[in-house]
Amino acid sequence: MIYVRGMKKFLSLFFLSIVVNAILAQSNLEQSYDRNEIRPEQYKPIDVTQQQQLREQTQWKLYRQAHTGWMVHFNELTQTPHRAYGPGIAQNEQAWLEEVKQIFGLQGELDFQGAFKQGDRTTYRWKQRIDGLSVLFSDVHCVVYNDKIVSWNWDVYSSEESTGLSVKSDSDLHQSAIANLDYVIDEVIPEGMMYFPLHKQGKLNLKKVQSFVVKTHNEVQIPQRYKVYVDAVTGELLYRVNEIVHVCPNKGCTHQSNFPFVVSAQVQSTYYLTSPWDAPVSGTLPNLRMNIGGVDYFTDSNGNVVIPEVGPLSANIFLEGPWAKVYTGSVTPSFSATLQDGGNTISFDSNSNIKERTAYRSVQDIHDHMKLWMPNFTGMDFQLPTNIDVTGGDCNAFYDGTSINFYDLANGCNASSNIPDVAYHEYGHGINDNYYQSQGGGFINGAMGEAYADFWAISLSNNPILGSGFYVDNQDPIRRYDVDPKVYPMDLVGEVHQDGEILMGAWWDTHLLMGSDWNITIPLFVEAYAGLQAQTMNGNEGQAYTDVLIDLLLADDDDGDITNGTPHGNAIVQGFYIHGITLISNATFVHVAELYRDSGTEVVIESGLDLTFPYLNYLQTVKLHYQVNNGNWTETEMFDQGGMQYFVSLGQFGNATVIKYYMTAQDINGSIGTAHPFGAHLSLYPNLPDVTIVGVSQMALQDCDNNENWGAWNLGVNGDNATTGIWDLAQPISSLTVDAAPGTIVQTGTQTTPNGEYCFVTGNALPNDGIGVNDVDGGRTTLLSPAIDMSGYAHPIIAYNRWYTNSPPGGANPGADWFQVQMSNDNGANWTYIENTSTSDMSWRTNAFRVEDYLQPSAQMKFRFIASDSIRPDVNLTGGSLVEAAMDDFILFDEFDPNISVNEKNSDVELVFPNPGNDYLIIQGNSELGMIQIWDATGRLVYKKEVNSKIDNVKTDSWIPGVYQIRLSNSRSYRWIKA
Repeated sequence: MIYVRGMKKFLSLFFLSIVVNAILAQSNLEQSYDRNEIRPEQYKPIDVTQQQQLREQTQWKLYRQAHTGWMVHFNELTQTPHRAYGPGIAQNEQAWLEEVKQIFGLQGELDFQGAFKQGDRTTYRWKQRIDGLSVLFSDVHCVVYNDKIVSWNWDVYSSEESTGLSVKSDSDLHQSAIANLDYVIDEVIPEGMMYFPLHKQGKLNLKKVQSFVVKTHNEVQIPQRYKVYVDAVTGELLYRVNEIVHVCPNKGCTHQSNFPFVVSAQVQSTYYLTSPWDAPVSGTLPNLRMNIGGVDYFTDSNGNVVIPEVGPLSANIFLEGPWAKVYTGSVTPSFSATLQDGGNTISFDSNSNIKERTAYRSVQDIHDHMKLWMPNFTGMDFQLPTNIDVTGGDCNAFYDGTSINFYDLANGCNASSNIPDVAYHEYGHGINDNYYQSQGGGFINGAMGEAYADFWAISLSNNPILGSGFYVDNQDPIRRYDVDPKVYPMDLVGEVHQDGEILMGAWWDTHLLMGSDWNITIPLFVEAYAGLQAQTMNGNEGQAYTDVLIDLLLADDDDGDITNGTPHGNAIVQGFYIHGITLISNATFVHVAELYRDSGTEVVIESGLDLTFPYLNYLQTVKLHYQVNNGNWTETEMFDQGGMQYFVSLGQFGNATVIKYYMTAQDINGSIGTAHPFGAHLSLYPNLPDVTIVGVSQMALQDCDNNENWGAWNLGVNGDNATTGIWDLAQPISSLTVDAAPGTIVQTGTQTTPNGEYCFVTGNALPNDGIGVNDVDGGRTTLLSPAIDMSGYAHPIIAYNRWYTNSPPGGANPGADWFQVQMSNDNGANWTYIENTSTSDMSWRTNAFRVEDYLQPSAQMKFRFIASDSIRPDVNLTGGSLVEAAMDDFILFDEFDPNISVNEKNSDVELVFPNPGNDYLIIQGNSELGMIQIWDATGRLVYKKEVNSKIDNVKTDSWIPGVYQIRLSNSRSYRWIKA
């Protein structure tokens, strides 16, 4: 389908793009949407923070632990890896399948679709099946290169629907499928039951649907073919999209489709090579059918045919061949000729018009172009009817799955059959559709359909200007890619032709940056084609375009390890960046917060950054954002010490200072690609930052084990109304997900006191209970402290550890509930917020603050922790959220007293050596070392030991090379590098 814009594009500035898009939406663009289409809720743009949160979950950490250097782009709806890639893994496809299934889980079965080879890579594909029904849009595949797994996908779904639900009658479902159709209904074809993933109000559910194909036509006989999915239980019409593709300059354009059409012929003739604005050229008609004595002969690519007979011969010559058959009305142009011995020159000009000959020749050229680059692909090798001067419209051309159709000159538009690259484009839809089918997939995304159809046309014409000559009175093109690049997401408007310009523009600029050599560009395109990126649903172009970039880099990789760069990687990254298509950053900060620091010493924040190609190409700067004693936030650039090790000095601070901070890696777009801690950078309801406290001594605490310095805490207050998940003092029992992201820890099973056992938790379930058992339901539950006398302290500081989630995998209405921490200095009469957030973090996090920065310290200080399950009658699945919280080690500090130690063990490490090291590590101190913990670059705890001496020898021969963080019981941290 081709969409022609009659006005030039002015989309340089974001504000201006909004204005133009709004104007277009109210004018010409309104005609570009099919009013009979029904689409589900549009998916949100890619959320970098959620991507980072998903990478922090147990499953991906387990996979990264086994496969260093791997990166991932998650499906935010299923919360499973949508594209994972990295250094090649010596695994076959079955071993890979078992490993990923064990880590990420699977409901139902997988049906093997086949092994599909493209270039040097073989893709193994599966589709999900639950309760015997195929799951639409599911996709499991792995790509093997040189006998190694180099990328894979795990788009699988979980169903909560009961198999016992009754379904509507066939007649009811039939009526839903055709409800409110404006066109004449020709045929309704049921295709069977399947599962459809429906995203609604933050929740993803699989719906049992009846699939239909509905064929219609409008008042001027233009056909439509709708793919329809109807909820089999409720009868709700969930999805209806037209699969027929039109060329429509502002004359009313339907939606999408893709199907093949091929045509061939031969004999001399004149035709348009580029546009009706240029003079016709003389050439031949290849592959043309010639019947002699009941035997068919076909001209070759040069228009020549050799007949092994003695002349004169009577020949019937037809404008058709193995790839196309031309019709005007119902008549195929033909004529008879007598062939004499020796050479014969025959012209088709007197027996056909230039529209017929141009369309025929165009299809031959694009078919040959496709076969040059994909010689083993046979999906387009059939004769397709090519209809000239179709009645009932103008300024258009369309492909309907069984024929290619062109309108005549009318209403200011030239005959579309006279414009070769219009035929190239329509033929490209056929390549898209049939290639995807040959690979066990289905071409779904309309914007990608338009972009890839344009790619086939432009790669043949070698011209970024498409459709020049469509109009009678000017040479304005339909689209052009050499000016005003469209940028994601600003220029994404929901119309498939315009949205496709973003992606095709990225391909064109990448082609230029790689040297304008199609011998480089097209092989990479063909190899990336096998990624089947267009299987994503309409409205999810951000995911699809990112997939293209990933698969293009993988196609360009020549050694099975994308992390060490690819031959044209810089050009590819830059070409797609011009159009706003960048990869989701897999950068990981390697940092362990140092909670306590001595006053009078320099506060230095250090962190490693785990980042490889292609993400290195996007990194612009690393920054530290910090706040001193609840003051204004300040940002400063961190300095690279080499080897992706960053630091910044904040200088010295006095006693009783609280410094909160987080780090960001900003990309070349100026946006934050990664933050540590994740979500700490958000302007609305940010996650807790890291914290360091300078110059304090510990005064009292509630550690839930041996120290309860202020007496017992209340496990509820008047006004609480939660029905389950009530605060309790207990040994925590972890709850784990089973269906979605299996093994993710929702409620913690650990506490934070060294050698401790207990903490406050919002209700324990039994070890094998599901995540929805005894979570917070039906309202709020409050943990209340006793009154604490702080009147005698100079600068009291409170620190506590907390765990909170409201959005675990599989939970309804994620992010809809609140965790609140409040403080009172009048025994609870009035309260001030310390935390008020709906951003969850399924890990233990530390918060600390100076009391005086919020309230005047008094003898009647109280604190309360509130976890709630919100009830919203107008929200789907209200009250169904999964909410869990925990709290431990509530500690009171004051400014430093030399007679009081912060910790029982105050080790002063002299040396960590050798550094860098290899097979062993020695930690030596002036006093007992206490608890030693060591994390690797992925955040995995690799060593933990209580050391009651001044030295410890750590055997490290089995550890992988990289940066490790060492933390001691006094919360001091050190970096050690294994070479």
